[in-house]
Amino acid sequence: MDPAFVPFQPSQVRHRRFCFCIPVRWGTWVLTAVTAVLSATIALATLLSLWSDDNDMPRLAAVQVVMVFVWSGLVVICGFGWVGTIMQKSAWVEWYYEFCWWHLWANVLFGFFGLLLFNMPLSRAESIASCYTVGMAQEQLMHLAYKVTAERANAIAATCQNQTQLGVILVDLVWAVAILVELWLVLVVGHYTDELADRDAATQFGVDIENRTRRTTLPGSRPSKDISHITAPGSIPRDRTTAVGSSRGG
Repeated sequence: MDPAFVPFQPSQVRHRRFCFCIPVRWGTWVLTAVTAVLSATIALATLLSLWSDDNDMPRLAAVQVVMVFVWSGLVVICGFGWVGTIMQKSAWVEWYYEFCWWHLWANVLFGFFGLLLFNMPLSRAESIASCYTVGMAQEQLMHLAYKVTAERANAIAATCQNQTQLGVILVDLVWAVAILVELWLVLVVGHYTDELADRDAATQFGVDIENRTRRTTLPGSRPSKDISHITAPGSIPRDRTTAVGSSRGG
């Protein structure tokens, strides 16, 4: 058999990479695990804040419940995709890719709305007031005094204001980092779905779908032959016709 017609094998599929050297399959494993851990941490922290007796923003309880479901859903999606990646199931990875896209848009929408409410002046004022009440109560218990000096009260108020400002910045930063990690995960999983599609095509049809000009054939079938040079009996070959035409023109 002509070596040019050897069927394309799955082992010849080009392995896609990211960060110049890391295979996308490894990247899917690692980023899926990182995203799952990060999502579980955010969901657990939000849930603990919701159940805490010191919840300083009860108005945002509904938003916190939605965020718990959103981040917990991503943990389930990552588990599904991680199993599909280990088993190299292209259908599972494709569903994982679609779920991640839908979740990313939902996360951006609900997360932006929640952060907008969280950063409102009224929400900050409620957080500072709640922190101040707790701080004053702790000060009274520590010193067994009914009244707290004005100097100490001003220090507690300043501390609460700084803590609230720092908390707002940290929440915004964590949300932005989580969105970037999830977007990176979606891009890497998309490249991995392309690689699995190439492997499936090579397995089923012996075709290199990345190089359509490569001549391949099914295992066990006869290679197709180029018959453009074959002419019917009595006809003039194409090269001879060209030669005759050129001589007449001369």
